Amino acid sequence: MRRAVAPLLALALLPAAARAQQDRFEPNQTRRTAARIEPGDYKGLFCNDEDWYAVDVPAGQRLEVQVKFSHAQADLELEAQDGRGRVLAWSRGQKDEEALALVPLAAGPVYVRVHGGSAPYDLHLGVAPAGARGPAGGRTAQAVCWGSDWYPVEVAAGQRVRAELSFRHADGDLDLGILAADGKELADSSGDDDREEVTWTAREAALVLVHVRHVHRARSPYTLRLEVGAAAAPDLAQVLRVERPEGRGRDLLELRSGDVLEGTVLNESFTIVTAYAQLEVPAARVAGLDLERRVADVEAIVTVDEDRFSGFIRTERLRVKLPALAEPVEIRRERLVRVVFGRRGDERRAPPLDGHRVVLHSGDEFTGRARAGSWTLDLGFAALPLALDQVESLAFEGEGVVSLVRPDRTVLRGRLDTEVIEVELSPGDRPVVVRLHPDRLAFLRRGGGGAGALGPAELLQVLRQLAPAAPRALVRELTEGGAIVERVNQLRPLVAVREEGCPPLLRHVLALDDRPAQYAWLQVLLRVDRPLRDRLVRLCGEDHEDRKLRLGAAQALVDLAGGDGPVQPLEQVCSAPVGAELVFGIIMATNDDVLMQRLMPLMRGGWRGARGAEAPGQREKDLLLEALPRLLDR
Repeated sequence: MRRAVAPLLALALLPAAARAQQDRFEPNQTRRTAARIEPGDYKGLFCNDEDWYAVDVPAGQRLEVQVKFSHAQADLELEAQDGRGRVLAWSRGQKDEEALALVPLAAGPVYVRVHGGSAPYDLHLGVAPAGARGPAGGRTAQAVCWGSDWYPVEVAAGQRVRAELSFRHADGDLDLGILAADGKELADSSGDDDREEVTWTAREAALVLVHVRHVHRARSPYTLRLEVGAAAAPDLAQVLRVERPEGRGRDLLELRSGDVLEGTVLNESFTIVTAYAQLEVPAARVAGLDLERRVADVEAIVTVDEDRFSGFIRTERLRVKLPALAEPVEIRRERLVRVVFGRRGDERRAPPLDGHRVVLHSGDEFTGRARAGSWTLDLGFAALPLALDQVESLAFEGEGVVSLVRPDRTVLRGRLDTEVIEVELSPGDRPVVVRLHPDRLAFLRRGGGGAGALGPAELLQVLRQLAPAAPRALVRELTEGGAIVERVNQLRPLVAVREEGCPPLLRHVLALDDRPAQYAWLQVLLRVDRPLRDRLVRLCGEDHEDRKLRLGAAQALVDLAGGDGPVQPLEQVCSAPVGAELVFGIIMATNDDVLMQRLMPLMRGGWRGARGAEAPGQREKDLLLEALPRLLDR
């Protein structure tokens, strides 16, 4: 008995360096010196802080790795990298085993790293089929979870990763996530049923890791469907100042009597006659019908892609199925104020690769394909032939004058020598070609797509229009995203006060997520958009509105009047006591002596500061920004 035990005791008493020599794969402490091994079982290995192995995995195969050890001796951990040193998978538990499965991006060596301490361990490497390819460049995997399964995915900027996991919860609870290579969690799903789903959209090119994990680090079969493709924009959440209900067939019909009905609109399409074409829009593409005729006595159709067509809707009756009635009813168009269609899910369609976004001075906007004839830009000193693939965007300033941004972001200004611009639209299944006079257009940009924040080229163009005297360094910093709020505040006094508005800048303000930046750009927009200033004036006087929202509107007009800004909107607000109370309370709270002197004549009307001085905070400004779509009737 002593003879049998003595060699094991002697080995256990050896120093760690001496025991490492018993490992036949040493030296393999770095990725560069990784031992090349075949799939199989390897017993009696010893980790001296770090061991590396390289194993070739054929295309379409899955690598399964398991390390068994005594956690009491050391907490070993497991990791896998590709040939470029990018981390593809890991296992970091607190038991006597670490295990992972990995489906590499391509055939080649995977580098397996065992690390975390000095201890003996057994290593298992297995290769198994990874699953079948799926539709649209995706893939489907059917496997048994090894506790921690990994699927590396390379995505380009703007691409969306969607993963759907199906399993039997009774066999073991699985969770699903998307992680960055540095371990940052990007998306996660950890429910209690037989399905998990995650989606994530990349802002820039990246390697991400789709992770299937067993809650108890055990085995459980599953099916994973993984797709990578163009980002799917979320459904349009609000239209015509109304939140859209969630679900197909949950349509809202507001009657002129004030009643609101919920049901299912059964019309297959709607016809609208615009100033430039008669369009047939399928009901499945419609988000809302505006029949109120508030602006220029016209009606409008807003699509799920945020296209807006104004004119006269020729569909005389709406067939509606109401829950309380067995048969559909017909409601005449004249009895309706607006119709808001329920969100159907995955409504939007990808814009054409060669598409353009067209914005008209009337407020209409849509995505289509602009057709370039023999265009020429007269620069005054030279005539420049134009090809559409050399145009990033065009801003139309009236009387044929345009400013043009090229793909290299250089800006040219001149006269466009064409009387007609043709755009091919696809409101339904059949394309329609519309002919537009340049004076109708406000903006045309390459790329199509719905409303969103301006890109650098578009923003550069807008700044050149609004503030031609702005220093080049300031414009460059604004278009490159540096110190946005500070730089926008420097830009604001350089923008001349005017009335006609700027549709591209309006779209930019509505699309921004950063509240301080959004508020700063709102101040610029207010200088050039009289209708928006008038809306804020009316809001300040509407006593039925939330006081905090009205304070936010009053603060925006006070900030606008600062410096050389227009004071007339504040004079209009102060013409009513309910508005004067807000304005003078803000001015007194902020000790703005200059503005107080400018408005002093209005105080003789009897304002006494009933509510005292009150300076709005960020919450009031946020409420105003949240209400902008409703205030703008968008």
